[in-house]
Amino acid sequence: MPVQRIWLRSADGTEKPLTAGPADTADYTPQVTPGGKHLIFLRLDRVDSGSLTELSLVTGKETSLGRLTGGPGFTDLTVNIIVTPGIRVVRPLRQ
Repeated sequence: MPVQRIWLRSADGTEKPLTAGPADTADYTPQVTPGGKHLIFLRLDRVDSGSLTELSLVTGKETSLGRLTGGPGFTDLTVNIIVTPGIRVVRPLRQ
């Protein structure tokens, strides 16, 4: 799990990491906001907990939006991220 990052591949095939968290974390489930200026993703710091994180694709600044917990690997928790201009709603959905 540790050191998994979200990468961007350009049209010419070059790749670069978009996220760069602590070495003991892993980043998953990226979603670009409708305006294309932010990336919302899950950063796990343990097998059963993590943070919902927002990355500005303009400035590179990361902001934690809140803590989430679930079962191992979040297999029993699906996070539904609804992103609209000016409003962000995050709600866990039980499967």
